[in-house]
Amino acid sequence: MVKITFDDLEIQKLDNNHELKCFDCGISDLNEFLMENAHHQMSNKLNVTYICTYNLDIVAYFTWCSDSIIFKKLDSYDKKELIDREINYENVPALKLCRLAVSYKYHGNRIGPELVELTIANAKELSKKIGMRFITVDAYFKNKWLYDKYLFKIFPQEKRKLIKYKRNPREDQTISMYLDFHK
Repeated sequence: MVKITFDDLEIQKLDNNHELKCFDCGISDLNEFLMENAHHQMSNKLNVTYICTYNLDIVAYFTWCSDSIIFKKLDSYDKKELIDREINYENVPALKLCRLAVSYKYHGNRIGPELVELTIANAKELSKKIGMRFITVDAYFKNKWLYDKYLFKIFPQEKRKLIKYKRNPREDQTISMYLDFHK
């Protein structure tokens, strides 16, 4: 493991100058997305990928896009709180953290938690300009702990997956979660 801090990183929007082939986070789906899909999806305005580098080495990347939450899919506590505030829309705006991956070489440096904190801070700032209340993520089950730490909740309809995943874990299993960052 290479020791660095989050402040050592340079964060840039993905472009053709980034050398992507050497990136390996240990999850094939995340590696493949960066190398095979990120540019294409950005050029089609589906999302934006940011690259975190240290001395030109790719340490991590994350991808954001707009999203919405179907109101009836929230847990009963969150639904009640929004209804009490007279927020009873069919869809509620959100920022989606589509992908977040840290290179194996840099695991253990708190880069993942710092990127979640960056996402929350940017969502709060962006919500002043466009209106948004939630952050959503389809977290890899093995990384669910990271989002739990920031009080993300599992969508109620996803809770059955937890039992299944615990019995038969696989690398590609995801669980949909959300955070109301205005609480």
